[in-house]
Amino acid sequence: MCPTCGLENNWSHRRGVLHRRIAEIRRLIDEGRTNEQIARAIDISLARAGKIVGHLRKPAKFPRDDYRTKLSTLLEHMDAGRWDAALKLAAKFQQLGEHKGAITRGASALNHPEFHKQLGKDPAVLVAAGIAALKERYGKRK
Repeated sequence: MCPTCGLENNWSHRRGVLHRRIAEIRRLIDEGRTNEQIARAIDISLARAGKIVGHLRKPAKFPRDDYRTKLSTLLEHMDAGRWDAALKLAAKFQQLGEHKGAITRGASALNHPEFHKQLGKDPAVLVAAGIAALKERYGKRK
């Protein structure tokens, strides 16, 4: 990232191509001009104007205030008592340790209860075991 204008630092940037007119381009964007109007106003190609405007309008990736991890979403589901959603989300995690079997079977029982009945297993018991495994694995975090 360039400290002067906040754009990504690429080869054309290092030559100073963007720095010379960055304030003018920003002003034109704020006025609501289209890429074609911006290209004509600063005498560059439409493709180049589109690329520059795209970089300027691109939102910053980090830090974001609304950034949420899967774990934070899982903990929110658990706190709110949305155990079905928590179980389905946790089943997608790669590292569940010794609780992986119970959590994935519980999520599978939620999605396919008839299949588990055919196997001679009660889906409600599998779901309860998955919820217990979730509580054991993630219940102590806060």
